[in-house]
Amino acid sequence: MDRQKESNKLNNYGVAAARPLINIVFSWSLEDVLNAHLYRNQVTKIPETFSTVTSYMKSFIPSLVEETHADLLSSMMNLSQAPTLEILTVKTSKNHGPPKESFYDVTCVGTYLPQVGDLIALTDIKPKCVDHLNGPRISYLIAYVHQSRDSNLSVLSSKNIDTGRYTHIKSKTDTLFAVHLMNMTTTVHGRNSCSICFDNEKCYLSATFRAMCSDLNDSQKAAVLNCISLSKCNHRNTIKLIWGPPGTGKTKTVGMSLFALVKLKCRTLTCAPTNIAVLEVTARVLRLVNQSLDYGKYGLGDIILFGNEQRMKIDDHDDLVDVFLDYRTKILAECFAPLSGWKHRLASMIDLLEDPKEKYVLYLREKRRIHNEGEEGDNTWTTMLKGVIMSLINGRNSTNDDDNDLMTFEEFVDDKFDSIANGKEEFDRGSSQKNMAEVAVVYEIVASLYREFTCTKKKVSVGVISPYKAQVDAIQARVRK
Repeated sequence: MDRQKESNKLNNYGVAAARPLINIVFSWSLEDVLNAHLYRNQVTKIPETFSTVTSYMKSFIPSLVEETHADLLSSMMNLSQAPTLEILTVKTSKNHGPPKESFYDVTCVGTYLPQVGDLIALTDIKPKCVDHLNGPRISYLIAYVHQSRDSNLSVLSSKNIDTGRYTHIKSKTDTLFAVHLMNMTTTVHGRNSCSICFDNEKCYLSATFRAMCSDLNDSQKAAVLNCISLSKCNHRNTIKLIWGPPGTGKTKTVGMSLFALVKLKCRTLTCAPTNIAVLEVTARVLRLVNQSLDYGKYGLGDIILFGNEQRMKIDDHDDLVDVFLDYRTKILAECFAPLSGWKHRLASMIDLLEDPKEKYVLYLREKRRIHNEGEEGDNTWTTMLKGVIMSLINGRNSTNDDDNDLMTFEEFVDDKFDSIANGKEEFDRGSSQKNMAEVAVVYEIVASLYREFTCTKKKVSVGVISPYKAQVDAIQARVRK
């Protein structure tokens, strides 16, 4: 597990960081590798004092190279026990640029899974001894694995490979194998630790970035450029302090630096002692990022704000909601919901496109069903209202079952309120009016509707509207009882 973590870290550095040591290893012939005394006279005793830091660092490099050679020689002596896998295809990579940039994409099969930093030998037969590394069709050929994903590898080869022969290996005579020699992750890190970054190339800014930096002073611009330069250095870890009294633009400088790192796709973790500081920096970065986006909010996925939602008061910062982690989680949960998410919607769309005729028939059938249920519901509603009215009317129409003589519900309600003779307007403690006689009529109608619909087991919602608050309160109190 530790080796895998180290390998992933090395992969982040890329081949460029490992190249100095790789070039040395690639320069060795098979005879050089088998020569145990190759570096006998080249490694000198490390002195106790040094004139410069550079001379101190460089003094360890020969010893490191000698140690790498010794490890490779030891692997050659145990070649018969080394893990081996079969290569299925070999294609030139998009980074291929011979003779020094011999990058290839390889697919393989076997129990051995190469890792980033592995040094492998390519042979046309399964090697049992060192002599098998010099086959009839392939002389001594080694490669460095700089990307590994399942059975797909990207390797840097010491020589060009005839991809025409190995694009699709089907013939038994054109077999190709890879045998593990050693892993160079630790030695590459050691080699890089012995180097000092002397990259004096200036950092040039795009026109868009220069425009955004227009409101920065020279000191702030220098801090941003220094941050960008240090982010590209793989040889050392550096800490720089941005300091100054309040109001000198520290937050602005940090925001611009983070924006530059976002554009460079450099993963950065930003912390602050207070939630206010975190929100302010995030808001500045988002403003800069939004100004550079070409398609709406596409591109904000690389920025995440996380913290306590209540303490940060995210609801008061509408511009930060899109990057807040909890909000992102909620949206993703909706997107991946089994019955309403992306997968379900895509599957429905695929079904529609594959068989539109059947889906149209189902659509018409469902539409007809809803229409019929609607008509049935209207008839049921009318019938029940008639029953309610019949149960409420006293005297006129009470014994008349003729539908033609029966009032509509609206006429019935109007008649009930018009018949209120002794209604008296009252005032509550405030200035709002209420009429308790009208309250009694409303209660009688609502109660009758409730009893009728309860018997028929139908659900219905009844709304009562009054312009007076006191009247509303009185109706609510009466109905609740």
